[in-house]
Amino acid sequence: MNPQALGQRAGTAPQKRETGGGDFSDVASTETGIFERYNAAIARQVVEQLRPLLETFAGPTGGVQQRLFDVDQAAIYLGRTPQAVRLLIHRGKVPATKIDGKVQVDRATLEKLISDCTFFES
Repeated sequence: MNPQALGQRAGTAPQKRETGGGDFSDVASTETGIFERYNAAIARQVVEQLRPLLETFAGPTGGVQQRLFDVDQAAIYLGRTPQAVRLLIHRGKVPATKIDGKVQVDRATLEKLISDCTFFES
């Protein structure tokens, strides 16, 4: 049995590839479709991995921003470790709020810290 008949029997005819400057549009469109599906799958995985972090800062509704962060969330916001944030709180550089035994830091405090620590080298 020839290869074309095998492809038709399986439901997929093999792609024709011309040589010597021929038209490859059918092959290119197939490869583009595969590439687009692959990119879409990667994008879905990235969104699923980032969703918890996005909800931390934008809220589950996407519109209401969280005002108080626990130490771990404040560390992510500042790009520091939780230990470094605890040290900043201990040294009095970052005021914290304790509600029901949970230490929390106000978003405005973190933004002020960033603003106060910003410098320009000359």
